[in-house]
Amino acid sequence: MEKMKKKIAQYEIKLSASQMVNAVKIYKNLADTEENKAFVMKRANVEAKVMEHEITQTMHNIELQDLRKQELNLRNLLAMRMAKKSELERALEDITDELSRKEKIKEETEKRLALKARFLQKYRAK
Repeated sequence: MEKMKKKIAQYEIKLSASQMVNAVKIYKNLADTEENKAFVMKRANVEAKVMEHEITQTMHNIELQDLRKQELNLRNLLAMRMAKKSELERALEDITDELSRKEKIKEETEKRLALKARFLQKYRAK
Protein backbone atom coordinates (compact mmCIF):
# COMPACT_ATOMS: atom_id res chain seq x y z
CA MET A 1 0.00 0.00 0.00
CA GLU A 2 2.81 2.38 0.95
CA LYS A 3 4.64 1.50 -2.25
CA MET A 4 1.59 2.41 -4.29
CA LYS A 5 1.24 5.76 -2.52
CA LYS A 6 4.92 6.51 -3.08
CA LYS A 7 4.66 5.67 -6.79
CA ILE A 8 1.60 7.93 -7.12
CA ALA A 9 3.49 10.74 -5.42
CA GLN A 10 6.67 10.03 -7.43
CA TYR A 11 4.95 10.31 -10.79
CA GLU A 12 2.67 13.10 -9.57
CA ILE A 13 -0.43 11.23 -10.63
CA LYS A 14 -3.61 13.22 -10.01
CA LEU A 15 -6.42 10.96 -8.82
CA SER A 16 -9.79 11.83 -7.40
CA ALA A 17 -10.91 10.25 -4.14
CA SER A 18 -13.05 7.64 -5.93
CA GLN A 19 -10.21 6.84 -8.34
CA MET A 20 -7.85 6.46 -5.43
CA VAL A 21 -10.30 4.09 -3.67
CA ASN A 22 -10.67 2.05 -6.89
CA ALA A 23 -6.89 1.92 -7.37
CA VAL A 24 -6.43 0.77 -3.78
CA LYS A 25 -9.11 -1.94 -4.23
CA ILE A 26 -7.45 -3.16 -7.44
CA TYR A 27 -4.03 -3.17 -5.82
CA LYS A 28 -5.38 -5.01 -2.77
CA ASN A 29 -7.09 -7.60 -4.98
CA LEU A 30 -3.86 -8.13 -6.92
CA ALA A 31 -1.89 -8.51 -3.72
CA ASP A 32 -4.34 -11.10 -2.40
CA THR A 33 -4.39 -13.36 -5.45
CA GLU A 34 -2.69 -16.74 -5.31
CA GLU A 35 -0.72 -15.92 -8.44
CA ASN A 36 0.75 -12.83 -6.79
CA LYS A 37 1.53 -14.77 -3.61
CA ALA A 38 3.32 -17.40 -5.70
CA PHE A 39 5.24 -14.68 -7.52
CA VAL A 40 6.23 -13.06 -4.23
CA MET A 41 7.35 -16.45 -2.85
CA LYS A 42 9.33 -17.20 -6.01
CA ARG A 43 10.95 -13.77 -5.89
CA ALA A 44 11.82 -14.27 -2.23
CA ASN A 45 13.37 -17.66 -3.06
CA VAL A 46 15.40 -16.14 -5.89
CA GLU A 47 16.58 -13.30 -3.66
CA ALA A 48 17.52 -15.81 -0.95
CA LYS A 49 19.49 -17.87 -3.48
CA VAL A 50 21.24 -14.74 -4.74
CA MET A 51 22.20 -13.82 -1.18
CA GLU A 52 23.34 -17.38 -0.51
CA HIS A 53 25.45 -17.27 -3.69
CA GLU A 54 26.98 -13.93 -2.68
CA ILE A 55 27.79 -15.28 0.78
CA THR A 56 29.34 -18.42 -0.69
CA GLN A 57 31.34 -16.35 -3.18
CA THR A 58 32.58 -14.09 -0.39
CA MET A 59 33.61 -17.12 1.67
CA HIS A 60 35.46 -18.56 -1.33
CA ASN A 61 37.22 -15.24 -1.87
CA ILE A 62 38.30 -15.17 1.78
CA GLU A 63 39.55 -18.77 1.55
CA LEU A 64 41.41 -17.91 -1.66
CA GLN A 65 43.09 -14.95 0.02
CA ASP A 66 44.08 -17.18 2.95
CA LEU A 67 45.51 -19.78 0.58
CA ARG A 68 47.46 -17.11 -1.31
CA LYS A 69 48.90 -15.84 1.99
CA GLN A 70 49.86 -19.40 2.93
CA GLU A 71 51.48 -19.89 -0.48
CA LEU A 72 53.46 -16.67 -0.08
CA ASN A 73 54.57 -17.68 3.42
CA LEU A 74 55.64 -21.10 2.18
CA ARG A 75 57.54 -19.57 -0.75
CA ASN A 76 59.32 -17.20 1.65
CA LEU A 77 60.14 -20.08 3.99
CA LEU A 78 61.43 -22.13 1.06
CA ALA A 79 63.60 -19.22 -0.12
CA MET A 80 65.02 -18.79 3.39
CA ARG A 81 65.78 -22.50 3.69
CA MET A 82 67.39 -22.59 0.26
CA ALA A 83 69.57 -19.61 1.23
CA LYS A 84 70.50 -21.37 4.47
CA LYS A 85 71.28 -24.56 2.52
CA SER A 86 73.53 -22.62 0.14
CA GLU A 87 75.25 -21.00 3.10
CA LEU A 88 75.79 -24.38 4.75
CA GLU A 89 77.09 -25.87 1.49
CA ARG A 90 79.60 -23.01 1.16
CA ALA A 91 80.67 -23.50 4.78
CA LEU A 92 81.08 -27.23 4.18
CA GLU A 93 83.13 -26.54 1.05
CA ASP A 94 85.33 -24.11 3.01
CA ILE A 95 85.84 -26.67 5.78
CA THR A 96 86.62 -29.40 3.23
CA ASP A 97 89.17 -27.12 1.53
CA GLU A 98 90.73 -26.26 4.88
CA LEU A 99 90.89 -29.95 5.80
CA SER A 100 92.59 -30.79 2.48
CA ARG A 101 95.09 -27.97 3.00
CA LYS A 102 95.90 -29.18 6.52
CA GLU A 103 96.27 -32.79 5.31
CA LYS A 104 98.78 -31.62 2.68
CA ILE A 105 100.69 -29.69 5.37
CA LYS A 106 100.65 -32.79 7.56
CA GLU A 107 101.96 -34.97 4.70
CA GLU A 108 104.71 -32.46 3.89
CA THR A 109 105.65 -32.27 7.57
CA GLU A 110 105.76 -36.09 7.80
CA LYS A 111 108.01 -36.22 4.68
CA ARG A 112 110.36 -33.59 6.18
CA LEU A 113 110.49 -35.51 9.45
CA ALA A 114 111.25 -38.74 7.58
CA LEU A 115 114.05 -36.98 5.59
CA LYS A 116 115.49 -35.46 8.79
CA ALA A 117 115.31 -38.88 10.49
CA ARG A 118 117.24 -40.48 7.55
CA PHE A 119 119.74 -37.64 7.57
CA LEU A 120 120.28 -38.06 11.31
CA GLN A 121 120.69 -41.83 10.92
CA LYS A 122 123.30 -41.33 8.18
CA TYR A 123 125.05 -38.63 10.18
CA ARG A 124 125.15 -40.78 13.32
CA ALA A 125 126.24 -43.81 11.33
CA LYS A 126 129.34 -41.98 10.14
